[in-house]
Amino acid sequence: IVFTVNSFTGQTFQEVQNAFCRLVDETNGQELARYTLDGGGQYTAQIMAKVHRADGGWRMTALGTPANGR
Repeated sequence: IVFTVNSFTGQTFQEVQNAFCRLVDETNGQELARYTLDGGGQYTAQIMAKVHRADGGWRMTALGTPANGR
């Protein structure tokens, strides 16, 4: 499972003030990953994290890879 965030309007995250995204464990409110998106360049998407099965459970890997997409 891959989590992404994108700018539907096509604005780059550099153009959006205070843009950020985060993943939160709703069972305890713990923030698992957070990325500040503004000021980071001329991209319109970010691949935040991937979740995959490992050792009989689930494992999350934070990525933070900038991309372009809508």
